[in-house]
Amino acid sequence: MLLLKLTLFILILEIGERAMCSDSCPMDAKSSPKALPQSSLLNTTDDKGCKYQVLADWDTGDFLIVNCTKTCPKGEHSTVTNGQTCIITVRESTTPEDVIVLVGTCNNGSCVAKNEPDCRRITLPVPGDDDEGDEEEEEEDDEEEAEEEEEEEE
Repeated sequence: MLLLKLTLFILILEIGERAMCSDSCPMDAKSSPKALPQSSLLNTTDDKGCKYQVLADWDTGDFLIVNCTKTCPKGEHSTVTNGQTCIITVRESTTPEDVIVLVGTCNNGSCVAKNEPDCRRITLPVPGDDDEGDEEEEEEDDEEEAEEEEEEEE
């Protein structure tokens, strides 16, 4: 009976140790911290004129705050509202256009981990790939079609 209890005790310790050591938000051991390109970030200004940057997660419709502090006029700093989603770490992905981010929440100016790890794969926008260019191209196409119709009428 004592041997059975000892075996059970050791088994519980081993399982507990494995659970604590397992990474529930897997980051590739080869991946290194990655800086987000400025072209992928959106500059945001609040109602007091304080500025901060966010990364759009289009899959979830969420905007992840890059730094839980804002730069305000006159060189002052302010904290982002507690509870807003933020980026704890950024890692390279297997594809160059994606990054893997560990998401947390802002708490008194710091980004802290949630109770349940939240890892997201986010596709970074390609520089120069904006909607304004698409709209301009559509307008040019519309103008060309109008000119062609005028020529056909003559």
